[in-house]
Amino acid sequence: MKIAHLKRSKKEAAERKKEMSKPISSGDDEYPYGTRIRLEKDEMDKIGIKDAKPGDHYEIHGHAKVMHAHQSADEHGENRHVELHITHLGAAKKDTKSIREELKEAAEKSDKPLPREGKGKDGKAPD
Repeated sequence: MKIAHLKRSKKEAAERKKEMSKPISSGDDEYPYGTRIRLEKDEMDKIGIKDAKPGDHYEIHGHAKVMHAHQSADEHGENRHVELHITHLGAAKKDTKSIREELKEAAEKSDKPLPREGKGKDGKAPD
C-alpha cells in the first residue's frame, strides 16, 4: 500500500481556494458527522486511487495529528471529543469477500445489522 504525505503544494492550495466556494453534500445520516472524508483528485492521485466506484471498499491507513482535544463532565455525564488532522494517508482496494467477512465480524460485535448488498464478483449473493 502506498502511503502519501497529503500536504498541499502552493499550486494545489491556490486551486483548492476556487473549489471551496462550491457547496458540499451532507450525505446520509447512517453514520455520525465527522466519520466521512472527501478526497479530491489531487489526494486520490497521491495515494493511488484511480477508478473508485460507489460501493467499492478500500482499506485505509494513515497518520493524523491531534489538533484539538476536549473533555468535560457535568450533571448530564461525560463529554469528550477530538479533532484529527489527517497528514498521511494510504488506501488499497479491498477484496469484496474479505471486507464482507470483516464487516460481518464487526456487525456481530455491534448493535447494528450488516447491510445487505447485491451480488459479489463471483456472481453470488453474500451470506
